[in-house]
Amino acid sequence: MKNGHGKYSHLIHFLKDEPLKYSDMNRFLKSTERDENGYYGIKEEYKGGKWRERKDYQGYGNTNLVLLTGSKNPLLKKNADGKYEVTEHGWENRHHPFKRTEEDLERERQWKAERIERFERARKHAIPQRIIEFVEFENDEYKLIRKVRVNQ
Repeated sequence: MKNGHGKYSHLIHFLKDEPLKYSDMNRFLKSTERDENGYYGIKEEYKGGKWRERKDYQGYGNTNLVLLTGSKNPLLKKNADGKYEVTEHGWENRHHPFKRTEEDLERERQWKAERIERFERARKHAIPQRIIEFVEFENDEYKLIRKVRVNQ
């Protein structure tokens, strides 16, 4: 298994020192790669702040950032300048940014149980059908079989 904690942990460490705009966070993540030791860092060609000038990566293409910014207890929040910085909760969870709380896990378990119950209820009330085959016409060269669905 590789060392390191991941691109998003690398981003959180970077944001601790320098807040970034949303599009800059996308450029930063796009310019990040794993080195030979398994740790994440900026690619050689984008070091020295060159990742900020990338023109090939514009917009809001990274949907995982929404998970860090848009929850009840976000890891990243906007400051007065409109740039994102790390929250106290985000700094505590920097090594496992996508970890879910016990409340979230319980909510997911409850949703899955309700979904299974709805499925079973629908299956129980479904009308079972049976296919009956019978020969409608037959001679030496040709045989016509008819299939009929019958409710039981």
